[in-house]
Amino acid sequence: LLKKDIKIEKIYYCAHSPEDNCNCRKPAIGMIEQAIMEYPNINLDNSYMIGDKNSDINLAINAKIGNSIFIGKDINLNASLSFKNIKDTYEHFKIKNMIKNEFISHQETLNRTLDKLMPNIKDASDLVIETLKRGNKILLCGNGGSAGDAQHISAELTGRYKSNRRALASIALTTDTSAITAIANDFGYEFIFSRQVEALANTGDLLIGISTSGNSQNIILALKKAKELGCTTIGLSGKNGGEMQKSCDTNIIIPSNNTARIQEMHILIGHIICQGVDDNILR
Repeated sequence: LLKKDIKIEKIYYCAHSPEDNCNCRKPAIGMIEQAIMEYPNINLDNSYMIGDKNSDINLAINAKIGNSIFIGKDINLNASLSFKNIKDTYEHFKIKNMIKNEFISHQETLNRTLDKLMPNIKDASDLVIETLKRGNKILLCGNGGSAGDAQHISAELTGRYKSNRRALASIALTTDTSAITAIANDFGYEFIFSRQVEALANTGDLLIGISTSGNSQNIILALKKAKELGCTTIGLSGKNGGEMQKSCDTNIIIPSNNTARIQEMHILIGHIICQGVDDNILR
């Protein structure tokens, strides 16, 4: 317990024999009542009773303790949870704590993003809307999970997000495997997006480059090529924004060093931009 930074405040025990008919021997609630008197901040609804005997679980019921865990070969149907051994119990709560910590980490990143990046997200949304309104197209690129985000966002534009508005011109540069492999083989992997930008982009189009680090070379070269061709450029990045910062009209830098959290914010921002499009391009 000490290794897990768990502090034992006090140990209570019953010093009586069963014949004494005391109020502290389980399943009587005397020891719980004593603990509540000494520690009035105890919240029984959020507390756990852990035991390996039926009397332990009955004590939890009698004392109205919110949660009870039975550890033993048999299942105690009155317990909140039953496990065969301590190892199984530990694994259950280890997974549960992991899930909770992931949600907390996501929420913390979400709060920082909302606090710091609303103006940047609005700027990006405005740029996308202006590009589509004048009849230009959106190009997107990314690697790995960011490639999936590029395709996802593009599909929301060519298909629909929420509203049944007209189809909008958008191309994910991550989907043509023949072009990607040919360019990688003949020129190098760092050129797989910039060559496609050179072939497909027109002045006034907009390129969204997605890189959690901001340092993916093929994204940087694509952004540079887009600028050469007179395109607007938006970055979705994280950490410190990386080298792609220099080639973006606006770079939305997620305030996190955690790749998973950065990616989660990227797709949320992609959806927010799509909502802006839906709200402003109705037909």
